[in-house]
Amino acid sequence: MAAVLDLAPCSAICRTSGLALAGVRDFRLVPVHALVPRPQRTSLLEPARVHTTRRLTEDDLTTIDGIPVTTPARTVFDLGWTLSPPALERLLERVWGLGLVDHAAMAAVLERCGGRGIRPSRLLRPMLEARGPGYRPTDSGLEARVLQILRAAGLAFRHQVVVGDRRPIGRIDFRHQQRPALLEVHSRIHHEGLLDRARDAERRHAAEAAGFVVGEVWEDQVWHHPHEVEAEARRIIGLAAPA
Repeated sequence: MAAVLDLAPCSAICRTSGLALAGVRDFRLVPVHALVPRPQRTSLLEPARVHTTRRLTEDDLTTIDGIPVTTPARTVFDLGWTLSPPALERLLERVWGLGLVDHAAMAAVLERCGGRGIRPSRLLRPMLEARGPGYRPTDSGLEARVLQILRAAGLAFRHQVVVGDRRPIGRIDFRHQQRPALLEVHSRIHHEGLLDRARDAERRHAAEAAGFVVGEVWEDQVWHHPHEVEAEARRIIGLAAPA
């Protein structure tokens, strides 16, 4: 609060300090990062690190314990100036999984603050497009690794998509964005039991009856043979007629 008052008006805690205030683990409040509109003087407080911006509206701000803070969506955007693309995507996935951001919130901040050539916008837009409005973060490190393999191969799959209209088939691990191709990821602990295999087979038959091509990969392939994951994904894409 001292840092914000020192920089008043229109200043707010931001970046890693903002994530710490929001309760995201492994982020520290100090050194304090603060955001101010340009032009603005720097803070007189030694620990404060001041960042300036030409774009800061009320929609980018919230309060935590009475302290003005950038919203989680704006915080992720601002960290796009410094984080590597993989680190930024991991952060996006993490705060999305915590319920701090969603597709609408990120799209809105990109609309307000993103511009042509701006680094956070350039990095975040394809990440948001890959997820889509109904996206749910990965439920496991296993699925996160598959997503990483698919994207590195340039394969456009969406994660955790509900398939089926009048007769829902269920939530599928990965669905191709243009073709009716589905990729399921199996772990030994959750898919080797008799009931698990019966349920998986029933869902696969329902998906195939609805016109989908279904592929499967196992956790040992994901962790030790990623080229096999890519090969299976390319196989089902090749077999699936354009949607």
